[in-house]
Amino acid sequence: YSLDEINLKFGEVYKQKSKAERINNFTNQLIDLISSKLKNVSGKKIAIIYLCKKGIVPFDISSDGYGFSQYRILKCIDSFKIAGIRTYSYEGNLGIMLDKESLLMANPDVIIINEGIYIDNRYNFFSRRTILLQNELEKWKNDPLLKDLTAFKNNQIILGGIYDQGPIARIYQLEMLAKQLYPEIFGKFNSNHKYPENEQLFSRKDLRDIILNE
Repeated sequence: YSLDEINLKFGEVYKQKSKAERINNFTNQLIDLISSKLKNVSGKKIAIIYLCKKGIVPFDISSDGYGFSQYRILKCIDSFKIAGIRTYSYEGNLGIMLDKESLLMANPDVIIINEGIYIDNRYNFFSRRTILLQNELEKWKNDPLLKDLTAFKNNQIILGGIYDQGPIARIYQLEMLAKQLYPEIFGKFNSNHKYPENEQLFSRKDLRDIILNE
């Protein structure tokens, strides 16, 4: 199912189908806006990674589903897939732990830390896992083998959103990723998600009105 379809299912169950439809329409208007502005953009090669107990996990963004749908909407290109590197996916493929040679082969324009912006159980903005991965990447940046890696040279290591996103989170994450990847088109990203109205990609008031049935 797409997130739109799941949202409609929940709307039917909770007798809020009209609200679900309005949220979907609101989201699709945002997607149309983003797509129109990226019409002549070729996209960026990205590498999504995550830290687990065994090491750094490379993720697949090309499989179906809504978890990483914002990356496909923003015309992201899976650098791991191009390089033929086995990745973790939600289709049951476990992949391999990422090593320096594999990252060099992928040579992404941007490295994205999956769930980098996430409120953990203690309500910290950045989780301990994210900080550990950031520290590890700092060590990799100083490795002679990786000194010419495009993402490192251009200081393009960004914190990604959550993959278990709902319909409202998706709206904010679309705006977040658009600003992170293309600040020259969509404006500079602020980690608190607070922008003056002329820099917002969607109206907070309109979204609030839909949620509150106003």
